[in-house]
Amino acid sequence: MNIPEIYYPHLFCATYHLYLQNIQHPNMIQASTIAFLAFVVATVNAFTTFELQYQNATLAHHNYLRARHCAPPLQLDNKLNTIAQDYADYLARTNKFQHSNNGYGENLYMSSSSVPITTVDGRQATQSWYDEIQYYNFNRPGFSSKTGHFTQVVWESSDRLGVGIGFSSDDRKVYVVTNYNPPGNYQGQFGENVSPANC
Repeated sequence: MNIPEIYYPHLFCATYHLYLQNIQHPNMIQASTIAFLAFVVATVNAFTTFELQYQNATLAHHNYLRARHCAPPLQLDNKLNTIAQDYADYLARTNKFQHSNNGYGENLYMSSSSVPITTVDGRQATQSWYDEIQYYNFNRPGFSSKTGHFTQVVWESSDRLGVGIGFSSDDRKVYVVTNYNPPGNYQGQFGENVSPANC
């Protein structure tokens, strides 16, 4: 699968147009400058259509699963999306699979195929993390390496989510990174943040 590159073809045109507009309408310099800065911010934080769709599908599945556990819905956070996307691209480029230790909660997922991956389901990574619920003991809440992805997905005090997806150069591996803020999985806080399903 060839994922479109992020590029900024209109940046020069917008700058040139602003320059002409300022010459023609000096009284609109301030408004034009503000509009231009807003354009630059939006452009720099741009994601591909595919990445945006994947972010939204991942968010929707997180919130569907969190609702089962009476956890409030997450919201996408642009800063976290950028951090997660940059790290997913890094993992794909370097063929590594390790946590970033960036200070946010983080779940990682990698899938590989003998042929190029042409479709990706936005629910798959989240569901694989959630399926760790089978190993979680709600009667003795606490951290386990077998359930840490699940507990982060449903952690009640996390309210913001960042999502990134990256592909290896041959499109045979896909890497998914999710970041959470505030982070979850704090020892001593599992009982109040990880509720049983149908609570």
